[in-house]
Amino acid sequence: LLPREDIVLTDRLAGTDTRMAHVMFSRGCPFPCSFCAVAQRRMQYRGGASARIELAHLIDAYGIEGFAIVDDNFIVNKNKVTDICTQIADLGLRWSALSRVDTVDQALLQTMAASGCIEIKYGMESGSERLLKAMRKNTTQAKIRAAVEMTSAAGISAKVFIIHGYPGEDIETTRETIGLLRQLRPMLGRVSLFRFVPLPGTEVYANALLHGIRGTHQQPGWDGDWSKFHIHHNTRRWWGDDEEWAETERSYAELRRFVEDEWGPQG
Repeated sequence: LLPREDIVLTDRLAGTDTRMAHVMFSRGCPFPCSFCAVAQRRMQYRGGASARIELAHLIDAYGIEGFAIVDDNFIVNKNKVTDICTQIADLGLRWSALSRVDTVDQALLQTMAASGCIEIKYGMESGSERLLKAMRKNTTQAKIRAAVEMTSAAGISAKVFIIHGYPGEDIETTRETIGLLRQLRPMLGRVSLFRFVPLPGTEVYANALLHGIRGTHQQPGWDGDWSKFHIHHNTRRWWGDDEEWAETERSYAELRRFVEDEWGPQG
């Protein structure tokens, strides 16, 4: 019922030209990251047999060679992940998924690699432990390094997402992020850099005054323009005074230059 070119793509799998489609094998994420607008904390899973049926259909109907799992957080229940990997291993597909850095281990990564996984996209967000704590990520630089190192050892490419400009970001926290990325550079295939937006539905939006966020429906004079919360190409000032915003802008430019010099242009 949908145009084939909208669902079968050749430019969306780990930087390759693999003919692929997007799939979802679970819903929800139990973690409380304050910037994330995931609507469901309770996890719902599909089993390996269900995943295999869908993928076999996509092979037969559309000739896919791979797929990307778009679950909020694919790697939560390791038994579920192992079940899916076991069921699909003989299909010969290449695939990618999203994960936190603190939910993987070497054995699971080896199982994923054996079933065709070629990239894991991690929510690193920042290299500053102060900001990671403020974001309620419950991760550390050590956990980030360990996940990327294990992923590389398993023969899987690692990609990380970075969010710059969370309340409290400054030149020091930005350079901590640059420092960690520099350490990880030999093992990182791709980096995606985003600017912070207080998305409606997030903890930071719901407690905007606590976080010093401006421009939401909680402030007098809000203009009702929901389009300004789009995550791409968003250069709005969400917090801080003039001096803090100027530092945020300078530090973002420094981080972006580093990422583009090492990994190429950002969208």
